[in-house]
Amino acid sequence: MTTPSPLDRYFSATGHAGVAEAEAAIRSGSSGSLANAGTIYALSPTRSDRWFGPMRRVPGGLCSEALFGDLPEAQRERFAHIALARPVPHPSGALTRVVPVLPLAERRPVHADGVYASSACDLLYQAMFRAHRIIELAAADAAADRASLITELTDEVASCLAAIAAGRATRTWSAWRTRDPLPPCPIAPPPQPAPYEPAAIYGLRVFEDGTGLVAFARSLVVFRARDGKVLRIVPCAGEYLAAPTAACALVKAWAPAGRMTQIPGYEDRPEERQRVFALELARGRWIELPTDATSVWFDEQLEVAFLHNNAGSSQRLEVSDYPVVNESSPDHRFIWVEDKHGDGGVFRLRDGGLVTAFPQQLDDTSALPYLDDAGRYAAKRARRPRSKHASAAIARSERGRWLTFRDGVVAEDGQPRFELGGNSEIATFADDGSLWLADRREVRCIELAGTTPKLRCRWAFPPLRAAASAPARRRRI
Repeated sequence: MTTPSPLDRYFSATGHAGVAEAEAAIRSGSSGSLANAGTIYALSPTRSDRWFGPMRRVPGGLCSEALFGDLPEAQRERFAHIALARPVPHPSGALTRVVPVLPLAERRPVHADGVYASSACDLLYQAMFRAHRIIELAAADAAADRASLITELTDEVASCLAAIAAGRATRTWSAWRTRDPLPPCPIAPPPQPAPYEPAAIYGLRVFEDGTGLVAFARSLVVFRARDGKVLRIVPCAGEYLAAPTAACALVKAWAPAGRMTQIPGYEDRPEERQRVFALELARGRWIELPTDATSVWFDEQLEVAFLHNNAGSSQRLEVSDYPVVNESSPDHRFIWVEDKHGDGGVFRLRDGGLVTAFPQQLDDTSALPYLDDAGRYAAKRARRPRSKHASAAIARSERGRWLTFRDGVVAEDGQPRFELGGNSEIATFADDGSLWLADRREVRCIELAGTTPKLRCRWAFPPLRAAASAPARRRRI
């Protein structure tokens, strides 16, 4: 019978006694502790740092020769650990003060939803160590206002540990962590507060059946894709999230959490949390969430990226700074999140697994082919009119390629194909792989199937906005 490794024992341990024994095995078999290894701030692929000694970037993550060895055989066998200042919840529910740092071979990709996704490790370890250091400093200060900070940081460390545990091939654990379970979600949302930006375009989607929708603050306008004819207007209370199919749209709205708020001075008010609701587009009525719907959304709190779901659970994503890209795929199965340093990538919404990451954007796009605002294509053009694209989009093609649009550049699997002129406030990839863009002036469709991009159609956008703002009695179209 094969003796389980210290890592297997740790992640399969249950109960306080089992976790304590697994911790002892981790300490005895570890190559070193992060607690005495120095800082891990500002890790860079181009320079050395003191996290586990000199670091270098290798396929699968960052590696330290000092602790993992300089040969592939040693890297597969060695592991390190983080000694925590205070106990945090182990994925089994017990408490732990030791977190193993997995060797590269243990960071296995997990297959689901047609793609492989690896657990986030490097940036999660950095976040754990940073939080653990702050906890030490906060614990040394006996001030009462430090208690909430320690609780918040302890939960952050536990969330990182859960995400790392969820990436193991056995899939024993889930990366989702629930602090405050929520009651069952109602079918329809209650009345919502006034929108922050009532004139903004919140979403654009084009379906395989030749229809599409554009989301405004208070309504969804369904249109015919080839010419923009308004087919119907669906009143909507809440924030548009996605429309995985032409049958219904997912809407994020505030709903009662089943308890009173804990905010000082407001204890007499009921707490509200954001939930996901399903809106049937044909009849404009709220329906039960489809069983295959991904009721997950993205949120940023103090430059930390999270995913939340309808059960009140959340998990942290491997993004180290404020996200500058936050776009979900049209089918709402994946989300593209990146910060200004290029950290992040494409994550699977169902479990937060990191699917792929893209290289940094090009600073100079003059060598790329160019499709101007009028649909004229040029293989090279040194001087180009100024364009402004505030939109980004991502989709997975039928061939399994990742299509992205950002800063006016269309790329396939991270490799730039061409630059697009003109302006856009919002963009999306249609089910047939074409790129759709909209601003307050017009809607454009760019055909991407051939060797060169082509302008398929364009039509005026104002009629859609006028239909959305029409009085309720005129909304029967």
